[in-house]
Amino acid sequence: MENSFLYQIAKAYTAQKDADLRRCLFVFPSRRSALFFQKYLGQCSSVPVLSPDIITIGDLFARLSPYGRGDKVQLIYILWQMYARVCGGRGRESEGFDSFVSLGEAVIADFSDVDKYMADASKLFAHIKDLRELDSGYDFLDDEQKKALKQFWGVVVENKGSQQKEKFLGMWEILLDLYASFRESLAGKGIAYEGMLQREVAERILHGETGGIKASLAGYDRIVVVGQNALCKCETALYDYIKAEFDGDFYWDFYGECLTDPANKASYFIKNYKGRYPSKYTLSAENDSRPKVTVVAASSAVAQAKVAAAELAVAGEESTAVVLPDENLLMPLLNSIPENIRHVNVTMGYGLHNSATASLMDMLSSLQLNKHSAGFYHKDVTALLNHPFIRTVSPENSVRLKKDIVASNEIIVPAERFAEDEILCVVFRPVTETAGVYDWQMEVLQTLAPSLPDIEKEFAHGYYTSVSHMKDLAIPMEMRTYFKFLREITSRLTVDFRGEPLSGLQVMGPLEVRAIDFETLIILSVNEGVFPAKQQSDSLIPYNVRRGFGLPTVELFDSIAAYHFYRSIYRAKKVVLIYDSRTKGMLSGEESRFVKQLKYHYGFDMDFRSVDLEIKPVDGVVRSVEKTPEVLRQLHNHFFLPREEDGKYNAFSASSLISYINCPLKFYYSQVVGLAEEDEVSEEVDAGQFGNTFHHTMEELYAPVKGKEVTREWLKGVAANAALISTTVAKYLNKELKRQEGSELSRRNQITANLVTELVKATLRNDIAYAPFTYLASELRLEKEIPVMIDGRPQNVHLKGFVDRLDRKGGAPRICDYKTGSVAEANSYTAETQLAKVFSGELKTSYQLLVYALLLTLDNPSQKEYELAVYDVKKLFDSYVESRYCPPETVEAFSASVQEILSEIFNPDIPFRGVEAGSDACKYCPAKAICGR
Repeated sequence: MENSFLYQIAKAYTAQKDADLRRCLFVFPSRRSALFFQKYLGQCSSVPVLSPDIITIGDLFARLSPYGRGDKVQLIYILWQMYARVCGGRGRESEGFDSFVSLGEAVIADFSDVDKYMADASKLFAHIKDLRELDSGYDFLDDEQKKALKQFWGVVVENKGSQQKEKFLGMWEILLDLYASFRESLAGKGIAYEGMLQREVAERILHGETGGIKASLAGYDRIVVVGQNALCKCETALYDYIKAEFDGDFYWDFYGECLTDPANKASYFIKNYKGRYPSKYTLSAENDSRPKVTVVAASSAVAQAKVAAAELAVAGEESTAVVLPDENLLMPLLNSIPENIRHVNVTMGYGLHNSATASLMDMLSSLQLNKHSAGFYHKDVTALLNHPFIRTVSPENSVRLKKDIVASNEIIVPAERFAEDEILCVVFRPVTETAGVYDWQMEVLQTLAPSLPDIEKEFAHGYYTSVSHMKDLAIPMEMRTYFKFLREITSRLTVDFRGEPLSGLQVMGPLEVRAIDFETLIILSVNEGVFPAKQQSDSLIPYNVRRGFGLPTVELFDSIAAYHFYRSIYRAKKVVLIYDSRTKGMLSGEESRFVKQLKYHYGFDMDFRSVDLEIKPVDGVVRSVEKTPEVLRQLHNHFFLPREEDGKYNAFSASSLISYINCPLKFYYSQVVGLAEEDEVSEEVDAGQFGNTFHHTMEELYAPVKGKEVTREWLKGVAANAALISTTVAKYLNKELKRQEGSELSRRNQITANLVTELVKATLRNDIAYAPFTYLASELRLEKEIPVMIDGRPQNVHLKGFVDRLDRKGGAPRICDYKTGSVAEANSYTAETQLAKVFSGELKTSYQLLVYALLLTLDNPSQKEYELAVYDVKKLFDSYVESRYCPPETVEAFSASVQEILSEIFNPDIPFRGVEAGSDACKYCPAKAICGR
């Protein structure tokens, strides 16, 4: 790109003979811009040339300073030590290390600003202390007066009690002492934070103590500063020195109507810099034509990535860059890049916290923090066994172990369960002390690393480095504090992706574009509040104080963002600005002010488009599965061939028939394909376990009188035996929870046991009023064959059911069904007016009772009439069970209805159709995600 800013500088220096490139030092804002400059040097020279020395401004300060850059973790820990010491010296209680981390980052950032802008720390912190004391002492003011003062000072806070006020003011009181002691401690260790490092260099220059600086820059006749902007005072001091002592040459990328417009914040620094730091050579980098600008409103993050991909397919990869103000769009973008883009260079960092490795590390921390002396908490174990990394390294054992844990309902899983798997044995190793956590985490990462995707290996390496470094620092802390600290630190760390640095598509953050130009520029997330970013300062220094002492404020950050935007688009031929149009949650759906400025202030001719890639189900479309030969084979194998494990046949139940009636597609997925909701470990009693406990308790209590007459006296004796009932309930409740008989129930489960006990007593009271009667059977399993016409010929189909209780009082046998849940249709089961609803599956309880009546009739054809009764046990406290007579005609009609349904299920011409969209059957259907409901 021959009109680019860096190309023009390279051309000027290769054309001139008054400067020996070998004795020049070029200073750039970033390593990326330095690499592009080297590329252009080669393009501009007709003969091979040795590259001059090139350095970033940050590295130049590091070279000139006697201090090394302090590590972030180390700096926070040293600051906390000084904080505790200063508080102790004043007789004040200090915050613990774990709660100090976030505060520590803000304090270091403030100290760095104070030093970069060379503010008088003693006056600044004294001013803050006085202002805060003044601010907190307005107990006598009303709300309106406080509001007026806040508008004037910008710092009024609410007074919420002397203890809170004292704690609040305490931090401001010690800032100056903390600043001095922190700097002194770091200097003694030979390290510094960024601002301290720069201030040391600048103060030596201002005090004339430049011997060491000259020695560090010996060998250079000229220092060339390229593409800088928004200089701090330390940088201006250094550039003044370079200008005077090293024939300084400065190039500012201030071109075009937008950057030179005094009304544009982007032009904030132009006059000062161009006059104070002139250029030796005139650049012919003017651009007469405006870029073609397209603005696209996209309905989601994925839609933004897809729009960018479509633009890339046309633009190609050379001299093309994609700018991502929001790093969360990196992965959607990389997954959307078209095939014609073969080389991609990602120069922006991607946050560790966005990776699958981060989720693994969080799960590992929960595993150790929630562990029990007997083992690990089941939710932490199953979460890890489900993690894709664990599933990859141990696919069979991770699935088997999870099934075993769920099957045995283990709430606490012993570590010995994983002994047979070398990898899982490493992951599920209990650690009792923080010192052991470091080695354990690093061993887990090392063990998993060979099986990780390449991109996740980078993230794993980032975590490994962080953990290793924290181990070396040996900061004393509790395990919970360590995990919190690790999460705090890594949440702000990024992994840099590298590719071919000088060719192919460039994917960058907004700061990486500094001084570099592209013909095609695609910028995503051009939303107000994202680009430019909404400034939310964590600073302890109030806005007015910052402004008064010359520290950076919101206005400065806005100016910097504006400069980067307008500079980046100036020499481009095509610019695509994509923003998220959603107005959901924190998203305003508003395009950036930059878009509006281009359109209304500068009058750019812009193409506006809107793209909606949201996936929506189409209402009214009935999904279905045709009964292909393969589907028919599935049906035949499932219902007409014995199971391999036990030689028995799969049979239709009342619930499976109702499932087909309500939604044939759901029946296919659940009964034929075998899709089912995943079982989980149950710490508390669910509805099914509650019902099973009641059923089994009733069965055992009636076991002594099975086949005999039950008298009122006998029932009263059982009802009065509270110990027998409670012991039986506890026995079966433990069995449902897969715990040993006699195990002590938790308080919550004891409440459940008490409730079951009361329901049992209510049922016995109802039976006392009904007695005497003959108790025939309980939990009676019935499975019979019923003839069905399939392909024009009769074929026997298996039908099954479990009768909760069968008794008799003089006439026909009574089929009883215990219901511990809600029963919407109680006592409606055989009324003539309701039979149509029963046969249609609408009245599920009644349908179930008729299935039992049909099975009993098939078992004993001579018995054709029955009584039907529903024990709605929750209503038995204030009502009694009523029975309904079921005549032979009803059973015969029901039998014909069942045969018709079964014949339809096997009919090859009738597909498994889903219900219409909006049906109540979809509300709680686990298969609705498959059919798009």
